[in-house]
Amino acid sequence: MTGAPDDRATAEQSHLKDQLMHELYPEFSEQVAPESMEEVIAAELARWDRSKVRDFVPIFVRRHVRARLRDTEHAATA
Repeated sequence: MTGAPDDRATAEQSHLKDQLMHELYPEFSEQVAPESMEEVIAAELARWDRSKVRDFVPIFVRRHVRARLRDTEHAATA
């Protein structure tokens, strides 16, 4: 028996969060605190949480997180 859909979604989100932190931290570590990066990732995951089609969520989350972190980076250097 497999877990409930909510359990799978939570596991997928947790995995994606860990993956994004691992992927993006080296790129933004000098400009953005890890806690801030986690907050941005969590906010984007929440934004796409109710999507009916989940296949593209990781792509959208990654794209939006990277854009928000770049905006944070530019605001810090301005």
